[in-house]
Amino acid sequence: MEQGVRRTKQQAAAKGAPPLAGAAESACARRGVRPEFPDRVDHAVTRWLVRRWGRSASLDATMAVWAEWTPVVLMMLIVAASLGLGVPPARRPGALADALTAVAAAVCGRLLNEPVTRWARRPRPFEQLGLRPLLGHPAGDSFPSNHATGAFALAVSLWPVPGYGWVALGLAILLCVSRVYTGLHHASDVVAGALHGTACAWLAAWVGRWLFGWPS
Repeated sequence: MEQGVRRTKQQAAAKGAPPLAGAAESACARRGVRPEFPDRVDHAVTRWLVRRWGRSASLDATMAVWAEWTPVVLMMLIVAASLGLGVPPARRPGALADALTAVAAAVCGRLLNEPVTRWARRPRPFEQLGLRPLLGHPAGDSFPSNHATGAFALAVSLWPVPGYGWVALGLAILLCVSRVYTGLHHASDVVAGALHGTACAWLAAWVGRWLFGWPS
């Protein structure tokens, strides 16, 4: 059996596709990783970040906090926008519509992610590379990032609300960076999630205007 495994590895190397080793190899075999994922780039990014773990305990702790609690802060922004806090009176109806759009976009993104995640079955980077992530998380499917999808769905929907757009977008970017930094997601996971969330926000805004006449 060992000879068979060694022969397979040699054939893969001869074709220019070096095999994954150790935890990465077992995770791929177990979860059925699709070959089209940019694993070389993603793994290089993750390893570069991991080498910086421990250099600054405060940075590591801050990234872990952002990765876990930023979605809560974004939801608080949605509630504040829906109530019109800090929004000019003339813009409050639009702010409420944008907040409802944000929730609809985030829910839509999560629902659409589900079949993609089940099809992709991509292990998380800490599974593939045998790492202990900075933030405890169970093993599971990684692509696309639901956190990134939801964050950008909310942020893009809130963009028209005065005083909220830049804050929400900054939080969404921080969330994506922290999820990669802590070892919970590959870089391509959050990029795909961000693009998907943006598309869902645009779609939800269009549907809201078309069906309900929400202000743009």
